[in-house]
Amino acid sequence: MANDPNRETRAIYARLLRYSLPHWRAFAVSMIAMLVFAATNTGFAALMKPMIDGSFVAKDPAVIRFVPLMIIGLFVARGLANFVSSYCMSWVGREVIRELRRAMFAKLLCLPTRFYDKTPSGELLSKLIYDVEQVNQAATNALANVVKDGFTVIGLLVWMAYINWLLTVIFVVAGPPIAFLMATVNKRFRRISGRIQHSMADVTAVSEEAITGHRVVKIFGGESYEAQRFDQINDVNRKLNMKMASVSAASVGTIELIAATALAGIIYLATLPTVLRTVSVGSFMSFVVAMMLLMPSIKRLMTVMPMVQRGVAAAESIFGLLDREAEADNGTKNIARARGMVEFRRVSFAYDAAKGNVLKDVNLTIAPGQCVALVGRSGSGKSTLVSLLPRFYEIGDGGIFLDSQDIRELRLANLRG
Repeated sequence: MANDPNRETRAIYARLLRYSLPHWRAFAVSMIAMLVFAATNTGFAALMKPMIDGSFVAKDPAVIRFVPLMIIGLFVARGLANFVSSYCMSWVGREVIRELRRAMFAKLLCLPTRFYDKTPSGELLSKLIYDVEQVNQAATNALANVVKDGFTVIGLLVWMAYINWLLTVIFVVAGPPIAFLMATVNKRFRRISGRIQHSMADVTAVSEEAITGHRVVKIFGGESYEAQRFDQINDVNRKLNMKMASVSAASVGTIELIAATALAGIIYLATLPTVLRTVSVGSFMSFVVAMMLLMPSIKRLMTVMPMVQRGVAAAESIFGLLDREAEADNGTKNIARARGMVEFRRVSFAYDAAKGNVLKDVNLTIAPGQCVALVGRSGSGKSTLVSLLPRFYEIGDGGIFLDSQDIRELRLANLRG
């Protein structure tokens, strides 16, 4: 999968969509409403034919009375379908966010202390707050655009083919260049989206450090240093987002130009005498309206890829956290009530083997009820020694005993209780 970015993207997106499955009823209602919404676009284009031919050309009184009522009914159905689809999809999206945040928070509660030593808290907050919102865009809004505008495009193309298949073929010829452009832009979106996720983590991390350590910053006069540091990463984030915006805007403009060129060719051919004899005024206007309705749908479909790529990059970050191994708990024994005899027997410990031991051959016995003070210079291992007792870290050599029981044999919850 590492050698196939498209396959990896599909796998991440499929895993993300599985969070929507428990809410399939609301999801299904939203899909049906979207289909109704898409059908109203084709219905409006189709109404142009009887309205022009029947009202303005034939001046049929029945058609004159019928068409306005149909237009009102069509837009009533369109409004209701849009409300239902938007509400249901938003509901599903917020449920997905709630479940992801719940899972992430639960994972954060059981990750080992070593993980927190190496990961800035700002980065974790960025995952919990920012990344999840990006996932919502991919899981709901992007999917809604694909369904609404995808079926709108299909319906309008079918109607256009019904009116005149030759003119429709000319419009469809623009499809391959658009598809090639989308594939090229998609790769760039993925790269930029991943960099934006890391940039947001940096912004959050620096902000969190400055806020929690504000006293240290003030004592050492570090305000200008912290401000400069924040400006740098904030500017990087701005530049990355502007890259995303420029790529998106350029691709949409190019696609619109390709579609407009096809439209110009169709209008030219449609006005040729041989074609005019086979197409009525109403049919031609219906065809043109269908093409004009296609343009915004194609434009919105192009905005789906930035949403999806942001969401996939965010989901990759989230699932990376969720897939981390929880704190190991290999103990099987419990102590009903501890007397409080604590023994360190030749305990050695290293955070990093390459940097050597922080503690070496420590022997210490603390009797029940005894009060012991650990005194030493900063970095001498006082906090480390205490952190080994509740097994925040696993010791390298030696053993720690509680009432003559090796603490590695106790369940974590029992030991810490």
